Amino acid sequence: MQKPSWTITKNLIDDVTRAATAPAHLQKAGYAFRLLDDDREVYFHGRNAHNGGEEMFRPLDALQAAYGVTTIQYHMGGRWVTI
Repeated sequence: MQKPSWTITKNLIDDVTRAATAPAHLQKAGYAFRLLDDDREVYFHGRNAHNGGEEMFRPLDALQAAYGVTTIQYHMGGRWVTI
């Protein structure tokens, strides 16, 4: 079975922190991201093992329809960057 490439660590809609239940390889490794809606409200924080290509958009693709998130940002160089 393939390891998941990304995980949600904080769900701000339900105020749930999941860092402790994230897959071990993503708890502190990987790249921090957050998902926002059209009003720029942050819904989720997470970590992604990939920092390039289509894999960067998988969290957005997976949660867009269910939660209305429209933007993914990655923490790069000390600031959040919209991809």
